[in-house]
Amino acid sequence: MASKITGVKLAAGQKLRIETPGGGGWGNARERDPTAVVNDVRNGFMSADLAAANYRVVVSAAGELDARATATLRTTGAA
Repeated sequence: MASKITGVKLAAGQKLRIETPGGGGWGNARERDPTAVVNDVRNGFMSADLAAANYRVVVSAAGELDARATATLRTTGAA
């Protein structure tokens, strides 16, 4: 129950590792707001390739949402 531990002091040079459980998310990934997916790509949480494969969101090389390609990918499955 690491979340119940308080007042732990670290000395100089010591390291602290915190692990949190992940979640499967909520709702259909392919219906997620494309802007949120683009922000995740920009923040390094996923690659543009994973955004297209998992969320059907096309992110340009410049890190911008390609709305037209995203709409096509979400409709037909091909960008």
